Amino acid sequence: MRKDHFLYHLASGCERLAIDLDGKVADALFVYFQELKKWNLRINLLAKSTSDEQILELHFLDSLTLLTVLQHREGHLLDIGTGAGLPGLVYAVAKKEETISLVEPRKKRCVFLNHLRRKLELQKVVVYPCRIEEDMLSDDFEFDYVTSRAVTDMGALINMVQRFKCRMNAEMICMKGPRWQEEIEELRTKYRLGLKKYDVKEMVLPFSKANRALISFQLADVINVE
Repeated sequence: MRKDHFLYHLASGCERLAIDLDGKVADALFVYFQELKKWNLRINLLAKSTSDEQILELHFLDSLTLLTVLQHREGHLLDIGTGAGLPGLVYAVAKKEETISLVEPRKKRCVFLNHLRRKLELQKVVVYPCRIEEDMLSDDFEFDYVTSRAVTDMGALINMVQRFKCRMNAEMICMKGPRWQEEIEELRTKYRLGLKKYDVKEMVLPFSKANRALISFQLADVINVE
């Protein structure tokens, strides 16, 4: 995909999703797009059958929907199982001033993430080559927001972060598809977690018309609940 084509569809998609993205961020995302395609020839970052249009929408625009919740807020974001940097590194490109921690157990993907971190001069991004359960992240590791994209269900994700002494009012933002309500019900039954209050932002991706939902809640509402 040529740069002008990429930028046009990125801008069009962001407009439809009500995401404010400036030109420098769009240019940096095109560099990311190019590097992602190049590295994907050598290591497994995305399915080889993924088209340029799918990368732009189902990975980049989908990751940018996080801005609809956090664009005007500040804090340390933890992204669990980030893979090729989705959504955390895409978010970091848009918000370079924020501290972003990326957790990814696959070493080759971490090499890619650190390469992009240097190339895009993302000085406040830290890559942790481990699983979230491992001791590389100590129990006193702090964050303001935690997210994950298509790694596991909400209940299991909450269990993963229970050991951390996260900041007061730390918030989880789960990026889900159209069946998010089933996972909310599981929180109340299978996991027996007392989720008292949550916010949902539903949207439709601009080209594929795929349904997405961002479910946000404070971890204090569920963490350490038997």
